[in-house]
Amino acid sequence: MGLQCIFNITNQYNIDNIIAKIYYYKKFIFYLIIMRLNIYYSKTFLKLLLACIAVSYFLFFGKAVHLSFSDDSLFSFKKIVMGVEVELILRDSSESHARKASEAAFSEMTRLDAIMSNWRENSEISEVNRSQQGKWIPVSKELFEVISKGLDISKSTGGAFDITVGKLLNLWGFYTSSPKKPLKEETDNALKSVGYKLIELDPEKHSLFFKKPGIEIDLGGIAKGYILEKGFESLKGYGIKAGLINGSGDIYVWGEKPGDKLWNIAVEDPINREKPLTILSVTDTAIFTSGDYERRFIEEDGVFHHILDPKTGMPASDCRGVTVIGKSINEVNGVSSAVFILGHEKGISFMEKINGVEAVIFDTDGKVILTGGFKKKYPDAILSR
Repeated sequence: MGLQCIFNITNQYNIDNIIAKIYYYKKFIFYLIIMRLNIYYSKTFLKLLLACIAVSYFLFFGKAVHLSFSDDSLFSFKKIVMGVEVELILRDSSESHARKASEAAFSEMTRLDAIMSNWRENSEISEVNRSQQGKWIPVSKELFEVISKGLDISKSTGGAFDITVGKLLNLWGFYTSSPKKPLKEETDNALKSVGYKLIELDPEKHSLFFKKPGIEIDLGGIAKGYILEKGFESLKGYGIKAGLINGSGDIYVWGEKPGDKLWNIAVEDPINREKPLTILSVTDTAIFTSGDYERRFIEEDGVFHHILDPKTGMPASDCRGVTVIGKSINEVNGVSSAVFILGHEKGISFMEKINGVEAVIFDTDGKVILTGGFKKKYPDAILSR
């Protein structure tokens, strides 16, 4: 993600465009370093940095740039939640108020992670998976909402995305630090316990019913989005009107940056991860990504990642990465994983049924495939290849 700063530019020169030019011309190594640092910079440091950029811009393009700071600032806070680093960049006039808001948001996200994490033996979802099956199981309101959302996506994708892959993920060892490829016989046996139609829900009682024994729910494809959204709602409750939430590459931005309306968010290229495919200038937007590079391991017969096809029990093999862009976290939550498993052809067809949501898909040959409305919606997005 590119540097998000606090300034205004006169003469209609946007500093992010200046930085983009610097990035693509590869003349200024210091910016490449800064792109890798997701930290909050003090105004003193920013002024010095921006002065350097202004001078560089003058020397390179022959134009002068005036920089000015607004009263609000951006404050960055980080914490490990859901096993990943979650960063909050909040616009506020008071650091102490921004910190208080971030602590409340992190607290809420941590609480929800304790409910939905398959990595925690004492989480509610783990207890549900261990429950005596053959009877209705009451669950919390939050867990019921996520399971219901997961089943909706499972149904809309014809089971390509399926929250009942828990036994498969356990078999592959993706809940541990030492994953391994299982035997075919083991995979075939685990597949007998996979199928979203094997779960019934009772919305009035917030209960679920497993139609056969051995079913295990995994919420890895959708829980993070739900938890990030609840963190955002907590921040809104504290009056934070603009900010960025970054949950290990799944990003939501809202409101206006100081001195500029839009946030510039890089779309990662899984083929060449040293350089983003493009940079989108957006606000009130969620950008979620699924890729084969996130969690994987190598054995003699190949490279294996954690996004499993519930039909075969093997890692989905038609995509390298999928980035989905929509106006809310709820819109895009689970969609990138679903498209990744569907593959680029079926994935594009699936995306056409979702209004207002676009996607960038990378197939296994590295080809970039865009949904039909992407270029119209983001006309200024320049692809690096």
